[in-house]
Amino acid sequence: VDAKAQAELKEGMKVYNSEPGMKKSWDNVQRMFKCCGVTNKTDWYDVLNGTLPSSCCPGGEEKCDEWSEPCYRKARQWLLDNIPSVLVFGVCIGVVQILALVFSMQMYCQILHAEKSFD
Repeated sequence: VDAKAQAELKEGMKVYNSEPGMKKSWDNVQRMFKCCGVTNKTDWYDVLNGTLPSSCCPGGEEKCDEWSEPCYRKARQWLLDNIPSVLVFGVCIGVVQILALVFSMQMYCQILHAEKSFD
């Protein structure tokens, strides 16, 4: 699972320059977690021709002492640390979807009943 996730993240890095949304996401993650690359900073070398994005730097400069921690490890640890919150959020979303299904079915039955009474 880890290898697959890392491979997918590295694929996402390839569109860093062409997709503004992906660029913003990567920059936000690297600034938030103070990290650089998926497994290390060299992940960016193929994407950015041997350079690093400014979000790998503490002050956002072009040349700097980059963050040394890999983003995958830091994001994975954050997720593990916050797993109860993530689970509660997921359960809440599920409950909302089930309630929406129940209410829509109830509305459908009422409409069907109203149509039959007009016949």
